Amino acid sequence: MLRKYELELKKLRAELFAKQKNVVDKEVLLNLERQKKSLEEDKQAAIAELEMRSKELASEKEEKMMLELKI
Repeated sequence: MLRKYELELKKLRAELFAKQKNVVDKEVLLNLERQKKSLEEDKQAAIAELEMRSKELASEKEEKMMLELKI
């Protein structure tokens, strides 16, 4: 009888460990998803900044060309 309880206790401990590991895995996954989202936002901001600077550069080149034509 004691042996049966020991086996049941061992089984329950294993289940608890598996559930705790699953919770930790989910937390890690959530953190990784947050990091990914943050990185995607940073990437989009960098792309927008590059596009803006590219437009500014094109505008400056056009102004320079217009000035050179006047000379």
